[in-house]
Amino acid sequence: MTPGTSEANLKAHLGAQSEGRTKVSMTKNEKQTGQLNYWNETRGFGFVHQNQDGVIVRYFLHVSQIMYGSPIRGSIVYFNVAESPKGLEALNAEIEPITDAAAVLSDASKAVVRG
Repeated sequence: MTPGTSEANLKAHLGAQSEGRTKVSMTKNEKQTGQLNYWNETRGFGFVHQNQDGVIVRYFLHVSQIMYGSPIRGSIVYFNVAESPKGLEALNAEIEPITDAAAVLSDASKAVVRG
């Protein structure tokens, strides 16, 4: 969203997904930064962790809120925050690509093979 976007325009943009949420940060300049700590590819959700003065804050991230990038554990995520009845959520997430091959291999080695 661009600076100066009204709450009404934001709700219209998010549609039904904004039901029951209180928007905390709205503009791109207000995006938070965190790291994707967990991702469930099958169910399409994960958690972004953010260290705030030694306290880890966890945000729920649904695949429908990823605007850019691929969810890979360890990736840096830029996102807006909303508070829902179930807790904090990451919205309008932009995931920075991992360029370190070792990080990608490390994540792949944690995969469970079922067969």
